[in-house]
Amino acid sequence: FMQRTHATVLARRHFLSLLGGATAFSILGVAAPAARAEARKGRLKQAVCRGVFKGTDLDLEAQCREAARLGACGIDLVGPETFPVLKKHGLIPTMVPGGSGIKEGINDKKNHATIEPKLREAIVAAAAAGAPNVIVLAGDRKGLTDEQGLENTVLFLNRIKGLAEEKGITICMELLNSRRDHPDYQGDR
Repeated sequence: FMQRTHATVLARRHFLSLLGGATAFSILGVAAPAARAEARKGRLKQAVCRGVFKGTDLDLEAQCREAARLGACGIDLVGPETFPVLKKHGLIPTMVPGGSGIKEGINDKKNHATIEPKLREAIVAAAAAGAPNVIVLAGDRKGLTDEQGLENTVLFLNRIKGLAEEKGITICMELLNSRRDHPDYQGDR
């Protein structure tokens, strides 16, 4: 029986960071093309958001080239205007925005008429591009009870689900931390 100490945890963390660095080096190092090709064949499929390129001067074309070089399968949260560039680099749009927002989401019936056509359009475009997912957001509470928000969300999703099923698209609902970053967001559990 080995007693776990603070030093043991740090040693393990150090080991894991070294292991991660070694793995990255092996993918990016001398055998990079073969390793990247093998990584893309693996069971894990990693995508990136364009935000990871923040602070660089890379345009969409260069971002796609870099994501593909590193073995990513796609880019999240991009719209149809970017799909041809992603396809050129062998990437897919892995999560397509569905027209809702953090503040104005599907939890409020007042937003349904605005969001529904955008979501339907996103589902059709995503399917045509081979994208697996479209994202929706609950929206801020703005005085709605959790029960009201849930009821309105179910009402909305019931109107959309047939099209999503027909097109083979998964509707993903983003949960956000209302205690830390998004204080009034309803989809927080």
